[in-house]
Amino acid sequence: MPQISVKVTNGDLVRKGLESLRSDIPKIAKSRMFKHMENIVRKMKIYPPKPAGSRYVRTFTLRNSWQIRQKDNGYTISADPVQRGRRYGKYVVGDAYGEQQASQNSHWQLFRNVVEEEVAKMPKSIQDDIGIAAKRRGFG
Repeated sequence: MPQISVKVTNGDLVRKGLESLRSDIPKIAKSRMFKHMENIVRKMKIYPPKPAGSRYVRTFTLRNSWQIRQKDNGYTISADPVQRGRRYGKYVVGDAYGEQQASQNSHWQLFRNVVEEEVAKMPKSIQDDIGIAAKRRGFG
C-alpha cells in the first residue's frame, strides 16, 4: 500500500519553506503562462493550405507580425499586419471575440479558438509546475 507520512519537526524550517514556495508561485505561473503564449503564437503562424485555384501570392506579413508583450500581470498577444496602409488581421483570423473574419478566410483558424484551447491547458500545467517547486522545497 503506497503511503506518505508528513510530520513537523522544525516549525521554522516549514515556515521558511512555505514563504519560499509562496514567492515561487508567481514566477512559476508567469513562466508557464509565457510558454502557453508562445504555443499560441506558434500555432497562429501556421498558414493553412491555399484554396484550390488561388493565385494569391503569400507575403507572410501576418505570420511575421505576431508578438507577445509582457504586462504587469500577464501577457498580450497581438498581430497587426498592414498591407497597402490597411490593417487586415481581424479579417483573416477574427478578433478577440471570434468575430469579423471575412468569409473568404474561413479556412484560417480563429485566433479566439486557438487562445481558448491553449488557456484551457494552463491551470493543469501551472499546477504541475507548482507541485515540482513544492517538492524541490521539501514539501512532497
